[in-house]
Amino acid sequence: MFADPQSFTYNSVAYDMPRIAVGNYSGEYRGEFGGPALRGRLKVAHTMPKDSHTDSPEQHYIEISLDEDNASTGDHERTTRAWLVVRTQDGAQNSAQANLLCNALVAYLTPARVAKLIGGES
Repeated sequence: MFADPQSFTYNSVAYDMPRIAVGNYSGEYRGEFGGPALRGRLKVAHTMPKDSHTDSPEQHYIEISLDEDNASTGDHERTTRAWLVVRTQDGAQNSAQANLLCNALVAYLTPARVAKLIGGES
């Protein structure tokens, strides 16, 4: 289980997000990022195969989302989400390999590449 609260850095500022929900294979954390007009949410969930001798994948999912409200009117403007799924199929999970792969993907997502991605390039 992740610690409660979770600290998340957004725009170079660390924010605490207390746990608001917990399940057998999941947890959710929420917090305000500098005021009520900007709220963050972190979700973690896992799908575990019931039988290790099946082809069912093992999945680990983490999502961060940001809800933005108009500071003047309080109306909801947008929700932005980013997530990562680590999925192992056709064999036992190799945590070291999964860790290397996640780190490689995060390192690949430089600001320039994210800008191209958001701009619709492929």
